[in-house]
Amino acid sequence: MDIETIILLAGSVLFFVLLWLFVSFLTSLLSGWRFLAKSFAYDEVRQHLSNVQPPKFIEHLSIRTFSRYRYCARLILAQEGFGLKMIFLFPFHQQLFFPWPKIVSITERNILFFKGVTVAVGEKEIFITGKQAQNLYQAWQKHQGFSTSVKDEKNRY
Repeated sequence: MDIETIILLAGSVLFFVLLWLFVSFLTSLLSGWRFLAKSFAYDEVRQHLSNVQPPKFIEHLSIRTFSRYRYCARLILAQEGFGLKMIFLFPFHQQLFFPWPKIVSITERNILFFKGVTVAVGEKEIFITGKQAQNLYQAWQKHQGFSTSVKDEKNRY
């Protein structure tokens, strides 16, 4: 390989990485993720959590209607609330943690072919689908004092 080919290849890789970082930053701004991170930073409460379950991938997550994340966000359930964590490819998406008392509501919702839950946190709504939506809804009901049977929950999704 000559030097011009190496420079062109290195320049292309650098351009792609910078473009990806820009898109990741823009997505975090437009979706409201950065706004949520100001109020719900996970790092501030990490050491005070109990019964933390390992992060599990979320099938579909959307904040507002602009951003949709498929299989790149993970749900963290704890006794005190729940958290959201993105994979390493989204460096501008800080880990979030929502304490149960700060959550306005978690309601079941169907959007076209997607069955999931909508989490209302202040004025923001987060829509989550898949098995983790079911787990989040069960944890919310448990926190609210509702008892649900496993059979009813399996038939729900």
